[in-house]
Order: sequence, then C-alpha cells, then structure tokens
Amino acid sequence: MGSDSVNTDSLHFDNKHWRSEIRFFKDEILTFEKLLREVSGKYTDVERKKEVEMFQNRFIAMSQESESLMDAVELHEKNLATISRGRSSKIAKGDPFLKEHEGLEEKETSLRADFSIVRQQYRKWLAHWM
Repeated sequence: MGSDSVNTDSLHFDNKHWRSEIRFFKDEILTFEKLLREVSGKYTDVERKKEVEMFQNRFIAMSQESESLMDAVELHEKNLATISRGRSSKIAKGDPFLKEHEGLEEKETSLRADFSIVRQQYRKWLAHWM
C-alpha cells in the first residue's frame, strides 16, 4: 500500500469491526433496559423513578444513535463494494469516499466513548439499587 492511497480491504475490515461494535452496543442496551425494569419495579419513590427515566432516555438516545450509525456504515459498505468491483483495490487519500470513511470512524469512536461513560455510570447506579 502506497502512502498516497488506502487499500479497500482495510476499509472493509473497519466496516466489519464497526458493525460488530454497534451490534454489541445494541445487545448491551437491551440487557441494561431489562435490569432497569427490575429496579423500576422494586422502587416506586419519585427520586428512583426520575433516575430510571433518565437512564431510559439515555438508552433510547444511544439506541437511536447506534441505529443511525449502523445504517450509515451499511450503506458505506455497499458503496465500498461497488467501488472495489469497479476499480483497483486502492483509494487515493483525499478521495471524498475516504473522507466519509474517516467521518464514520469519528462517529463510531465517539459512540464507543459515550457508551463507556454511560455503562460505567449505570453499573455504579445498579450496584447501589440491585
């Protein structure tokens, strides 16, 4: 691979990794929501209900963000497959497609970081109320 281009196999690998990460986030959100329902059923005080609602809202937002990113990555992968069939296995740096790829990478990295923070906060909260 030359320094002025990127191999499409590397981009395919990134897309596969991102889809795997997003599926994991979505699965973990389902588990979080199940545990949240348990806590919600045990505690009926106003403060707990507010905390439950706050986490529900965060999970909904993260789920929507995950779905949106998954849709974008899947479309990106389809376009990459088309590009790979139509020309060489390299994409020049500076190509708009590569800029799109970098944007998706930033979004996935941001989602992963946000998810890590929420996971940590949620586990701490659950440890107190379960």
